[in-house]
Amino acid sequence: MNRSKNNLKSYVISALWLPILIGCDRKSSPGEPETPNLDRANSGPVENIETSERIEAAALVEATSPFQQDLKRFTAEIRGAFDEKKFDLLEAKAKEFRDSKELFPDGTWKLTRFYEAIGKRFHSGDAGYLADLATYESWEAAHPDSTTRRVALVDFLTAYAWHARGNGYAHTVTDEGRRLMGERLGHAWKISQTLRQAEEKDPYGYEMAVIAAMGLGLEASEFESILAESRSHFPTYYPVEVRRAYSLLPRWYGKEGDWEAFAMAVSKLEGGLGDEAYVRILMNLKKYYANIFRDSDADWAKAKRGLEVLNQKYPDSLQIQNFSAYFAVLGEDRQMAGEYFDKLGDANLTEVWDKPERFVHFRTWARTGQW
Repeated sequence: MNRSKNNLKSYVISALWLPILIGCDRKSSPGEPETPNLDRANSGPVENIETSERIEAAALVEATSPFQQDLKRFTAEIRGAFDEKKFDLLEAKAKEFRDSKELFPDGTWKLTRFYEAIGKRFHSGDAGYLADLATYESWEAAHPDSTTRRVALVDFLTAYAWHARGNGYAHTVTDEGRRLMGERLGHAWKISQTLRQAEEKDPYGYEMAVIAAMGLGLEASEFESILAESRSHFPTYYPVEVRRAYSLLPRWYGKEGDWEAFAMAVSKLEGGLGDEAYVRILMNLKKYYANIFRDSDADWAKAKRGLEVLNQKYPDSLQIQNFSAYFAVLGEDRQMAGEYFDKLGDANLTEVWDKPERFVHFRTWARTGQW
């Protein structure tokens, strides 16, 4: 590696402009999703939350599990090692997780959680990003050829790009924010391409390449190339498929039916996860639809098979059980919904239901058939 080219300090000080590949036919600029179709997103009857359900929901406490506590400790340990510049430990852990492909009890890759943990900075403002930047420089000095460092750096630069842009709609983005976002995404993309040429492969690196390509608005052929490489090395690494499906939402670069067709194709990949991968995609995209089985071309029967596989493989996962109850209601499968609500009791998770009132309301439907 030519270290002078990748020295982050010189990159930030000089603000070297890296050309951005932006498809001129795109609906929006990088990182500027199309305004959601509000009529479609909110289509269908509004949930009629009864007073009794509100009272019942008020008594609920969000569920916790030993896994969630273990994950919190894991995240704290990895992020702490980064803050304390324990780079040898980080290198060893990443290699261990990369080689073993070890999973957590919910089926998520430990390697994925490792990189996500590094990104959990306590201070989210400019000071936090600049502090991390200095740590990456120290990591580079200690391990100049590290795959782990470069993968984490792509993740960092992508987040740093969005920080520059802000989370508002396109008309709220300043010229300076747009410029900085482009520079940082361009740098992230450049590093991701060196990772693809490296001998040591990392599945999270391919996931980050998809995110960078999405932000830059690259052509479909770029995504196809990334996915082909990822599948050849890590055929069961579903997060990269989830990321690509997200980019195919109509608010991004897809049209109606695109992500659904992609999810169906993913479920048929040789050596892949089949229906499990299909429902993993739906779990990520459900928040963009009032009812993903009514408002999109998602297939409930296929999703149900995927949930059955997930529950067999990860029987203690509260997340999967909550999603099983949630999707069963949306798929109008009262028998399955009732089975999972009986198993859950009051163990609701906000990431699935958003509000406890929804958990109670869906449970009422499963038990009575009354919406």
